[in-house]
Amino acid sequence: MEHAFFGDWVEIERILLTSKESPRQISVDTKETPFKQWMRGHLLSETANIGDEIEIATLIGRTIKGTLCEINPKHIHGYDRNSEESSKYIN
Repeated sequence: MEHAFFGDWVEIERILLTSKESPRQISVDTKETPFKQWMRGHLLSETANIGDEIEIATLIGRTIKGTLCEINPKHIHGYDRNSEESSKYIN
């Protein structure tokens, strides 16, 4: 199992609203899924493993608690593949 140590860059997951706490005007299929948030920051505990409840310090100094879901997460950005419609406008 991979361990994280104090100061490591990590990602946590938090459930902001459970399905029972969702507003009633939301569609049923959406309401069945909890509303989650993922945040990244530096680990404030001495050590931690995936699945542990931890506290992090974000880059702007906020202290947030959540479940450790990734150690040293990658920066992944994507906008999917190019579509035929958008190719018509290049030239």
